[in-house]
Amino acid sequence: LVFLKKSGVLSGRIATSPVALSSLVGCDRQQFHTDFDADQCARAKILPLGVLLALQDETRLLSTAGPIRLERGDVLLFDGDFVHAGAAYAHTNTRVHMYLDSPEVPRRPDTTYLRSSDH
Repeated sequence: LVFLKKSGVLSGRIATSPVALSSLVGCDRQQFHTDFDADQCARAKILPLGVLLALQDETRLLSTAGPIRLERGDVLLFDGDFVHAGAAYAHTNTRVHMYLDSPEVPRRPDTTYLRSSDH
């Protein structure tokens, strides 16, 4: 959180729901989705953000533009309406994910918004 505070991205946002995510060998990749409602994000002055902290080398997040590769210690910040999918892994991969909620865009816990890969 110190990095996020110093970078200024917490201004107007609240850090919530940090979780360690582990993808096991053989798990399928996720469907493309957004973490927040894209229509509500389009109207917001302060977008909610997603945060991904790589705990291991070769951590990946899939986007419609191609894979995003992270190495251990890298932090990826992405808009709440960013279309993405968790990758499949040949080896167990563990990383930390959390939200930076905006009061303008309510987050529905345990909800994602499925999108096609052409959005």
